[in-house]
Amino acid sequence: MMNRSKIKHSIARSFKQEKKLKDPEYLNEVISWLKDPNPLKRLDAAESLADTRNPAVVIPLTEALKDPEPKVRAQAASTLEGFMDERAVEPLIEALKDEDPDVRIKAASTLGSIGDHRATGPLILALEDGDLNVVRSSVVALGNIGSTDAVAPLLDLFSKNTERAIRVSSIFALAKIGDLRGLDTIILGLKDSDELVRRLTADALGKFDDPRIVDPLIKCLKDKSALVRASAEGVLREMDDPKAVQAIEYLDHGIL
Repeated sequence: MMNRSKIKHSIARSFKQEKKLKDPEYLNEVISWLKDPNPLKRLDAAESLADTRNPAVVIPLTEALKDPEPKVRAQAASTLEGFMDERAVEPLIEALKDEDPDVRIKAASTLGSIGDHRATGPLILALEDGDLNVVRSSVVALGNIGSTDAVAPLLDLFSKNTERAIRVSSIFALAKIGDLRGLDTIILGLKDSDELVRRLTADALGKFDDPRIVDPLIKCLKDKSALVRASAEGVLREMDDPKAVQAIEYLDHGIL
C-alpha cells in the first residue's frame, strides 16, 4: 500500500506534469514519444498524457492502441478513458480483439465510460471472452452504456455463470439498465447460496419501482445473514408500497 509521503509525491508530480503539458511545445514533444523506438519511452508518454485533457492527444493515443508492446496498448486504452471522446470508439472496439487480456479489459472499461451505443454489440460479443476479467469489464461497460439490447445477453450470462464477480456485476448492470425484463432474474439472486450475491441483489432491487420486489425483499428480512437483512430493510424503508410499509412497522415493533 502506498504511504502518505508517496501519495503526496505522486500528486505533486501529476500537478507539475499537468502544468508542463499546457505548453504546446512540450505537449507535442510528449506526443512524439509515442513513436519512440524505446518501449519504455512510449509507455511513459501514454501515462503522461493522462495528465492533460487536450483533445489533440486523442488520435495519437488511438494510434498507440496498435503499438507492438502490450503494456503501451493497455495504457493508451486506459488514458483514453479520461477524454470521453467519440473518436476513440471504433479503435477501442477493435482493441476488444487484442491478443492481450489487459488491453481488452481496459478497452471495455473505456468504452463503457464513453457510453457510445456503437460499442454495445462488440461488448456483447466480449461476454464470451475466455478471460473472466474481460467478461466482467464488458458487463460493467454494458451497464454503463445502458442499451436494452444487452438485457437478454446479460440475463443469459447470469443464468449460466457461477463466478461470483460475474453474477454480481450482471445484477448491477441489469439494474442500471433498468429494463423490467431483467427484474425476475435479478430477484432470483436473493436465493443465491452466496451471501454477497444476495446482499448486493437486495441493493440492486432498490433501483426498481415495481411491486414484484416487495414480497421477495420481505422474505429477506429473515435471511440468515444480518447484512442481507439490513440491505433488504434499507430498500423496503424507501418504498411507499403498503406491504413494505407494514413489514417495516412490524419489524420496528419486533413482530417480524
